[in-house]
Amino acid sequence: MSAIGDERAVIAGKLTAAGIPAELDPRAVPPFILIGAPNGDKGQGIGGWPVEYPVHVVAAPPASADTLDWLLEQVELVLRTLGPTVWGPSRYGNPDC
Repeated sequence: MSAIGDERAVIAGKLTAAGIPAELDPRAVPPFILIGAPNGDKGQGIGGWPVEYPVHVVAAPPASADTLDWLLEQVELVLRTLGPTVWGPSRYGNPDC
């Protein structure tokens, strides 16, 4: 595995240790928190580049108040565990969201 791939496992490990259902496989059955494929947009010289790891909180349909409560609870736990960052609603797997 690459160092970039190893970091995905480290992030999942931190979440799992905090009792959060972290997942590396997007084929898993929801609900789960997916550590997605990393991305970056620029290099910083030889052997260095910034990488972002998207964290998706995924619940199965149908949407309900209970599902929304679970989603928001998981978002708060992820933010407490990994630190504050920009976040917002989206639909996992939909490039338009």
